[in-house]
Amino acid sequence: MVRLILIMFLVSSCSTIKTKLLEDGYSKVPVEEDFFGKHYRNKYEVNIPDNIDTKSIYVAEFFQDYDGKMHNINSNGRFNKTAIRIYPNACVSYFSISSSVKTNQISINELNPDKTGYRGVCYKNGEDYFVGLVAPINDWYKIGKTVKKITIVKDTLFTQTYNKASRKFDKSKLVYLKKSLPIEKIQFQANW
Repeated sequence: MVRLILIMFLVSSCSTIKTKLLEDGYSKVPVEEDFFGKHYRNKYEVNIPDNIDTKSIYVAEFFQDYDGKMHNINSNGRFNKTAIRIYPNACVSYFSISSSVKTNQISINELNPDKTGYRGVCYKNGEDYFVGLVAPINDWYKIGKTVKKITIVKDTLFTQTYNKASRKFDKSKLVYLKKSLPIEKIQFQANW
């Protein structure tokens, strides 16, 4: 029995991604410098969809349930919103912004991927595009790899999360709306 517990502990500890905490106090990113190269860039066709605007961010506004009904994520404005920025080199920053702040009022630090946000890479597999992220994978904020299938329709980005238990992508979707940024706020580049 003790051996079994020891083996389970060793297996679970080996699969943990070593991370460091960024300045925002909650975002964790891989310590290994070539993590995204080993896990994504060397395995997949790293690319972004032609209709992605790399000079904008996409902010989660709605949740589309399994029946196709749309729900406002933050109708009372009390919680932060999730935002995604996809860079021309296919790096992805997945971060949080205050729901009470308008897009043009977002601080420079909120957009700096060296100080805030989880990291990922956009890639193509067949005809579909995906984002491989290192981000929280459960309610206890355990950091791990997660995959989101992305679809772009005009100025709207849809994401579906891969469910490891069912081995399929969820039918529900998060709906992100494009928000343009002033030129001085798109100065940061990502390099993972």
